[in-house]
Amino acid sequence: DVGINTVRLGFGYWIVAPDEASADPYVRGRGPGYLDDAIDWAEDLGLTVVLDLHGAPGSQNGEQTSGRVDHGWTQDDWDADGSLAA
Repeated sequence: DVGINTVRLGFGYWIVAPDEASADPYVRGRGPGYLDDAIDWAEDLGLTVVLDLHGAPGSQNGEQTSGRVDHGWTQDDWDADGSLAA
């Protein structure tokens, strides 16, 4: 026992997109299944999972950590409704 009780699971919106077209330009694939697997593994180990939407539709900052690099990004590019849907 090393005192760890929680893991943060970062994921991009495309993983939970309703279909492949909504995930563009990414591939949704088996994304939801991988999230489910990770949560199951954590629960099997007695860990709590914090889900972290780490890449929002339209980007949240125009940097690579949001899934798209766009140095011309402005707040108007962010898709707030799409983020809430994810």
